[in-house]
Amino acid sequence: MEISVRWDNSKHSIIRVTFDGYWPFANQRIGLNKLDRMLDEVEHRVDLLIEFLHDANSNVPFSLFNRDDITDLSYMAHPNSGVVVMVNAPRYMCCATTVFGRMYPDIGERIMHVDNLDDAYAVLGFFQLGYVPFANLTRDCSCN
Repeated sequence: MEISVRWDNSKHSIIRVTFDGYWPFANQRIGLNKLDRMLDEVEHRVDLLIEFLHDANSNVPFSLFNRDDITDLSYMAHPNSGVVVMVNAPRYMCCATTVFGRMYPDIGERIMHVDNLDDAYAVLGFFQLGYVPFANLTRDCSCN
């Protein structure tokens, strides 16, 4: 499977996006469209868990560097959007989201990076309870 977008729990409070192996850019639009439809299905906050598997790091996910889609922040702008937790993101993705977060602080503070799924669920649990997670759960994404 190249890109998978699905509900991660029965409460429909987390959407899980998995990048696995090689995936063409055309699949990004399909994934983003499905993400938008899923957000429209509910009337509550939904957090996003993005997981990178195997060789998924070979492409640039979610069109961050695709000029046509860079302004399409439909997830972040959607009234139901919560936080984004990226699991095992490549270094360039950490750097890109760090820079993006500095340009748009209100969005940047909602993007977190972790090294594994256990930490991702811990971070999401803290946010869903209304707390900011401990810094030691998140990955240092400095671009130095």
